[in-house]
Amino acid sequence: MARDKKPWTKRDGKRWLFEVGLLCNLVAAILVLIAFVSPYWYVSWPRVFSGFKLIGLWEVCFAGMILEMDPTQKSYHGCWWIVAPEFYNVRSWLMPAWFVFTQVAVTLCLVADMISFGMAFVIWLRTGMTQRDLYKKPPRDPFKMIHVLCGITVGSAILMSCTVVVFGVFAETDLNWMPYPDFNYLSWSYGLAVCSAFFSIFASIAQTTYVMIIRQELRDPPKDMASATTIPTLWTKTAAAASDSRYAQHGQSTATSAWDDPPSTKKPPRKSDDVFIFE
Repeated sequence: MARDKKPWTKRDGKRWLFEVGLLCNLVAAILVLIAFVSPYWYVSWPRVFSGFKLIGLWEVCFAGMILEMDPTQKSYHGCWWIVAPEFYNVRSWLMPAWFVFTQVAVTLCLVADMISFGMAFVIWLRTGMTQRDLYKKPPRDPFKMIHVLCGITVGSAILMSCTVVVFGVFAETDLNWMPYPDFNYLSWSYGLAVCSAFFSIFASIAQTTYVMIIRQELRDPPKDMASATTIPTLWTKTAAAASDSRYAQHGQSTATSAWDDPPSTKKPPRKSDDVFIFE
């Protein structure tokens, strides 16, 4: 006969909280991965003729682009790797400081999201996944590993939030970057990066709350232990009160300490049973 297991619908609240954070970590990692490899961060309107077409973190597309700062004055056509030797003379214009910051920050966020999801998945496996044996003591949460996971998630959320703000502001206000900024717009790759930042924030909130719950459980004693210590105290106080009232009827002194032995149940001798010795 199979052992009884706790159904997934009856898990405790902190377990649900941890799994919500795990799911948010997964979604954030997938979104930032797609934004990392796709070139549709900043795009020119298709109906406007412009030498610039689109740019991502690692790819750029031109259609007859001629730059004034290019000493060769050649026309750039097609899609290229953004660090290709072809753009050596115009690399400072193509990749300003804020753009390089975006590249580095998104790379770090991608690595952090992958690591945090892997750690969260390992913790989920170690703590029983979706079912727990009713006859077995639940596994102990890996306290240090959960703290490291929470720190990585919070750091990734902060960094990704700052990155999307920096790219969105400078891409629209840097007039020395792409030509005709009024005819360019932030496209869906940038939108996925923004969504990834939001999911990282949700995951960090869930994991921070989970850590606070675990700390509270470590500070407070379990409910079973608290009830076990209060029952003997109530018994000893009741027994002491009863013994005081019983011994007071016979003129005997008693001790009311909680650790004294319970009073004897032997009845005192009656007057008819007393023995008198006469000389």
